[in-house]
Amino acid sequence: MQASITLANFPPETLARARRRMDVRRQETPGIVVLKNLVSLPQYDCLYDVSGRRIEDSRRVNIPHDLATPHVLDRDERSSIATEPRTTEMPQALDVVEEPVLFVGSIWPHYGHYIIDGMSRFWALDVAPDLPLLLQNRPAVRNHGHAYISEIHARLALSARGLISPERPTLFKTVHLARPSFLHTFRAYECHQYPHLKVAASILEEGTEVQSQKVYLTRSQLKPHERGAVQEVEIEDRLRREGFAIVAPERVAFADQVRLFNRAKWIVGTIGSAFHTSLFAGPDPDRTLFTLCWEKINPRYLMIDEIKRQNSIYLNCVSVDTIDARDRISKTTVDVELAMAELDAAGAFA
Repeated sequence: MQASITLANFPPETLARARRRMDVRRQETPGIVVLKNLVSLPQYDCLYDVSGRRIEDSRRVNIPHDLATPHVLDRDERSSIATEPRTTEMPQALDVVEEPVLFVGSIWPHYGHYIIDGMSRFWALDVAPDLPLLLQNRPAVRNHGHAYISEIHARLALSARGLISPERPTLFKTVHLARPSFLHTFRAYECHQYPHLKVAASILEEGTEVQSQKVYLTRSQLKPHERGAVQEVEIEDRLRREGFAIVAPERVAFADQVRLFNRAKWIVGTIGSAFHTSLFAGPDPDRTLFTLCWEKINPRYLMIDEIKRQNSIYLNCVSVDTIDARDRISKTTVDVELAMAELDAAGAFA
C-alpha cells in the first residue's frame, strides 16, 4: 500500500516540489549512538558534554544540516536559545549515574509537537529494552496537566522500566542516545509510527467501537483566536445532513480519538494537529483524510501521509484573514461551496 496524496486547487507542481524536499526512509532506523559523560541540566531540553557544549543529536527538534537552508537553521537557533543554548556554564556539583541509560528526548506539552517530536525517539524503546530511560522534563513543563502524555507513557510502560527525569544537574556515565525518527520538515523514518501503533493496539484491545464512519473535526469549540472560521457552523450543518458526526477533538478523550481514526472511513477538517492522530491509525485502504487548508502546507502533514501510506486529499479552500503578533494564523475564511463540491466529487457523500 502506497500513499495516495491529492492536492486539489493547488498549483500543478506543488506536490512534486514538496516530495523533492522530503527525505522519507522506510527500511532503516535513525540509529543509536553511545556517548560517554553527558550532563542533564533540568532547565534545558537537551544534553551537554562536561565542558558545557550542547549535544546536537539530543535537541528537542533536530534539523538535518544537509537539507536545511541557513535561514531555517538560524531561525531555529534563535527560537531555542532559552531552552537549548549552544553552550552553558557547567555546575561544579553533579549527581552521578553510573548505569547506562537510553535517552528518549524531552517533554513537549503541545499535542501535535508531542506526538511528532516528543515521541520521535520512542522507536528505540524495543531496540534497547533493558535500559532505563532518560527523559528531559523542564520545571516549566513538569506539571503539564496533559492527560494524553500521561496515558501514552502508561501504555508504553515507561515508568515500569525506569524513567529518569533529573531535578538536579546529573552526569550520566554512558548514554545510548536514540536519534530522532522525525526531523523537522525534512526527513522522516517509517519506524516513527511504531510506538504510536503500539499505543493504539493497547487502546483497541479494550473495545468500544466508534459508530460513525464519517467524521468532521470541527474547530468551532476553540477560542476565537485559535484559527477559527465563521463558516464552521455552516459546514457542520451541511455535513451533518450528509451523515457526518461532528467532533471537537479537544473535548474527546485521547483514547477515543485513536479509536475514531482507526474506525472512520472519512475524516474531514481544517488543517491542524488533530490530523496527526493518524499516526495511531492502522493501515486501511478505505480510509480517507480530507483536509481543508490554505496554499502553504506544512510538509510534516505530507511526511506523515508518506510514512503511513495513507489516502489524503488536501483542498486549498481556506484564506488567511489575520496573523497575530507571534506570526500565527488566528482567523480564516473557508470557501464552503468549493469544499462541499470537492467532497462530493471525492465520494464523501456517497
